[in-house]
Amino acid sequence: MRTRANALLLATGLFACPTLADASPWSGIGIGVYGHSNTVTADSTFSAFGSSVSDESDDDTSGLGIKLSYRSFDEGFGYSFDARLQNLDADIDLYGDSRLEVNALASVGTSLGYMTGPHFLYGILEVGQTSVDYRVDGYGSSSEGLLSFGLGAGYTFSVTNNVELNAEIIGRALQDLEIDYPAATEEIEITVGSVSLGLNYRF
Repeated sequence: MRTRANALLLATGLFACPTLADASPWSGIGIGVYGHSNTVTADSTFSAFGSSVSDESDDDTSGLGIKLSYRSFDEGFGYSFDARLQNLDADIDLYGDSRLEVNALASVGTSLGYMTGPHFLYGILEVGQTSVDYRVDGYGSSSEGLLSFGLGAGYTFSVTNNVELNAEIIGRALQDLEIDYPAATEEIEITVGSVSLGLNYRF
């Protein structure tokens, strides 16, 4: 009963709030901070002397990210150009003693979708680069910057004329990482699934 009453009060307050009623689509520059939850998966194939062994492992991580955007709209069609930076901070054990660390992700992209009133529903297309460290006992370490390609979807709600809440889900595929040993190779396919909730401020 109390939960239902609280929900009714919250809904009444939201619809009664004049800033919500006045919120509308906008064009311009905005900056956002978001919390993200990720599943980073590495699929490794180790090949030597004509045979191969496959191994798959993942790591669930979370953290904070920042986003800088320029947005515009025209008759219900909205689009933006976005730059993002977030730390994935994944640590994955693979075949043998090999270990993969997936660190910072920097990307640029565009968001395209439908905008009406305080609502913006959109798809996401992005390209970026991810910092990756690969380590193996006895073979030292290597650091690689791998290209990242992402597709996703998001929803933004204007709370006031300057403040927005938004939620996004993005799937990313990284460029394959290939490690050459004296008599073997290890090829690693990396994917990242991210869900984020954020707060944006527009100028």
